Amino acid sequence: MIAISPAVAAAVSRALGAPAEFRPLAGGTNRRTFLAEAGGARWVVRSDPAPAISLQRAVAAQARARAAGVRAPRTIAHGLAEGAGEPHFWCAEDWCPGEPFDHLGAGAPAARAAIRDLARQLRRLHAIEVDAFGDLPPRPYPVYPTFGGWVANKRRRVGPAIEIVGGSAELAGAVGQAYAQFGALYSGGPRLCKGDCAGDNLLVAAGQRVTIIDWEWAQGLDPAADIAYWCRATPDPAARALLLAAYAPDDPPAFRRRVRAHEIIQAVETIHVLDEHRHAFGAADRAARLSAELAALTRLAGGAPA
Repeated sequence: MIAISPAVAAAVSRALGAPAEFRPLAGGTNRRTFLAEAGGARWVVRSDPAPAISLQRAVAAQARARAAGVRAPRTIAHGLAEGAGEPHFWCAEDWCPGEPFDHLGAGAPAARAAIRDLARQLRRLHAIEVDAFGDLPPRPYPVYPTFGGWVANKRRRVGPAIEIVGGSAELAGAVGQAYAQFGALYSGGPRLCKGDCAGDNLLVAAGQRVTIIDWEWAQGLDPAADIAYWCRATPDPAARALLLAAYAPDDPPAFRRRVRAHEIIQAVETIHVLDEHRHAFGAADRAARLSAELAALTRLAGGAPA
């Protein structure tokens, strides 16, 4: 079991004004997410070794989202000061009630209100303009002034991904050809996107109100990317159609083409994640996931209905 750093625990307790008890929470990209309890109140504490790039990004993105009216946790205190000499950075935010969105149950009538609410939250989020395509600051990787430049960088990962899953040369050619067309699909500027808009990051509470949490992978991107991420996790076609309708894009046919493009890009990127972080998956689970991504690429790049 991962334990919170004693220094972080002390700093959080000082910030909260009372000695807190901590226990690990499931989820969180860095696996250093804790529930802090003191005096009957609860907070979520996230910690990561300095400089904690993803944590810094999450705190900044979450604040911008909340300022635009997106339902996201409020950061109440943090220790993210550069040069402070601390081995770990941390933040404490409001604990939000709710259960992770159930993609397998997305077609049930009870899920419709949550899907519509999510669409409203994403429209507010995607109204936020950012400065580049790619990660928000701090940035360990290059970013791009245009969507076409971002796509061109992603295209170089197609061949290696097809090799990882044992796909054919014909499939590699079809996917590469699809990428060649993607850059022209979106001419707008980069907008704030969640980056991993699915399941565990979407808490559904009373009244089917959705709170968006875990902002480590926030990006500047085409808004269709967030819709694609959610749709890839949702097997029910009617639920996917409902999210698209509730989101109400300005040009629905063009937006659907962009969603399909991002589904292909995300399949390629997921293959790389499964390969680069193979230690985090059991062999059978990893093989099944790779097989599923190969099937998705074959279907999407081959032109079959999404």
